[in-house]
Amino acid sequence: MLIQRDSNGGDNREHESQLAIVRELIASGQGAEALALLEAIDFSLLPGEIHADALELAGDCFTELSRYAEAHDAYLKALLLRKASTELHQRTLFKALCSALRVLDTKQFPTLIQQLRTAAQNDAMVRYIQLEVERMAANEKCSWDYYLVGMASHQPELVEELTAMSQSLASGRLEEAIELLRPLLEGGHLALWLQTARLHQALQQSHQAVALLERALEHFPDSWRLHYGLGMAAELKMLHDRAEHYYRRALRLYPNSGEAWLALARVLRSQGMLSQAREAAQEALYWCRRGGLPLALRERAFAENLLVGLDAALSPLDLLPWRLWRRVRRVVKSLQLTHRFVRTCWERVQLFRSVFDE
Repeated sequence: MLIQRDSNGGDNREHESQLAIVRELIASGQGAEALALLEAIDFSLLPGEIHADALELAGDCFTELSRYAEAHDAYLKALLLRKASTELHQRTLFKALCSALRVLDTKQFPTLIQQLRTAAQNDAMVRYIQLEVERMAANEKCSWDYYLVGMASHQPELVEELTAMSQSLASGRLEEAIELLRPLLEGGHLALWLQTARLHQALQQSHQAVALLERALEHFPDSWRLHYGLGMAAELKMLHDRAEHYYRRALRLYPNSGEAWLALARVLRSQGMLSQAREAAQEALYWCRRGGLPLALRERAFAENLLVGLDAALSPLDLLPWRLWRRVRRVVKSLQLTHRFVRTCWERVQLFRSVFDE
């Protein structure tokens, strides 16, 4: 029996070492590489808490890669393996709640909130979640950023500071929000850098936004999302060739991103490379179809709409009935997806709000 225990202990140490590497990769914004390491591990052979750690890390990877439905599923499975009395359980519960917001899971949300409310020390987390719901409910067009929803879940020790930042945002005090975020940046989570840069953009401070993102490259040189953010900043400044460079770099790091393919299609169209833009839009549509609600609906609607314009530009005089019908169908589909996206998001966010009114 002693030999068996030693063997198991050695296996556990090896798994813990592997998971430590995964954590480092996630922290540096390399979700795809981290996920590849996790997929090489047979989770069914892991003991309870290590199994839960692996599932939670898988959720973190999926979040980094905008695969929000899979992230939510991983957090829920990890939560079942955690013991309710542990601090790790509370952290996983917080992540499960934030992922519920991203995928608008109205079925699980009330139960998860009730679990969080049972512990008095989680009052700060409850306030943070409620503030996120209020922020989402304030925007009927549902244009909030899914990646930044619940960013405190990855650094729960900062929940008070991030709650104060969210309150500043809700009151329109963007400069104050930037000042609250600034001391949290060095070595912090990538989402903090992205949020600060977006606030600079909202204040028409594009140079500060780009400088901040370029500085973030020192911490996250291989993050697809950071290169995507630099591409967005360049696109806003109408530097389409520069934006193309960053989007292609993002896709080299993570070729399955529907967001990055869609952004690449936009800048290729702006540069007159219509055939390449159409190919990129088709890739975007393919990967967006594989995403979970609500991101898939929004990005699919954008991709369908983009394809309508590209088809018209590539063959403006082609009036064959079947091709015209295909364009009309694509327009209708885009409008239907957009309508379904807004209606579904709005209805579900209102259900989230009702949980706090009880």
